[in-house]
Amino acid sequence: GGKPLAGAGYLVRAPDPVRVFLSVPCGEDFRAELSTALDSLRDLGGLRWSPPYQYHLTLAFLGDWPENRVQDLPKALESLSPPAPFALEKPRWGAFPSLAAPRVLFVHWQDDAPLKILAETVREAVRSQWPASPMDLKSFRGHLTVARVQGLDEGATRRLESFALPGQNRW
Repeated sequence: GGKPLAGAGYLVRAPDPVRVFLSVPCGEDFRAELSTALDSLRDLGGLRWSPPYQYHLTLAFLGDWPENRVQDLPKALESLSPPAPFALEKPRWGAFPSLAAPRVLFVHWQDDAPLKILAETVREAVRSQWPASPMDLKSFRGHLTVARVQGLDEGATRRLESFALPGQNRW
């Protein structure tokens, strides 16, 4: 694939950029616990739920990268030590761009210092590999996407607000 580029009488195919993000997969215990907890909300209209096998904690959104840069990315990350297990506490709902006008519904944690440290370590490794990368430089917001929002009514919003998310989560 690629986008055709015309020039000097030739048709050149440039590789399509690849949207890249780095994440930590969920442990199976937490995946099962969260999925089971969310079962009671799956009847809410206006939400397209993420399948549990896709649950992950996003560490960095890197933007659109040329394929040749993506292939080099593992080199930047292989020198990093695997993170020690950590716990995240006090889960709550969040949304992009906001809870008042949600498009993406996610879970995030009030006490996410270990996640912030891991995210910054990963971002530094990416910057060392490609300083001019299109990485999102906004402040880190650790999250686990659970649904895409297609429209929530007031009743659905109230149910979400009153729903108790699973407590302490080990990673």
